[in-house]
Amino acid sequence: MDNGWGVEPASDAGVLGVGDDVQTVPTEVGRYQDFYAQIQKALRGTGPFPVDPVSAVDALRIIEAAQHSGAEGRVVELG
Repeated sequence: MDNGWGVEPASDAGVLGVGDDVQTVPTEVGRYQDFYAQIQKALRGTGPFPVDPVSAVDALRIIEAAQHSGAEGRVVELG
C-alpha cells in the first residue's frame, strides 16, 4: 500500500454545526484492513470485537436520526 492509502481528499470533509456555527471536519484516515483482521480474530475466539455491538446500534440510531432531520428540516431527538 502506498502512503496515500486511506486518505480522503479535503473536498470529502464533513460539515458539522447549526446556523452560523459551522465547522469543517476532515475525514479521518481509514485502516479497514486492521478492522477486518480484528473481526476475524473475534470470530475465531482469539480476540475481542473491535466495536461494542451496543455502540454500533447507537451509532446507527444517530445516523438514522440525522437522515430524518436533514430530510424533514427539523430536530430529531433521540430517546
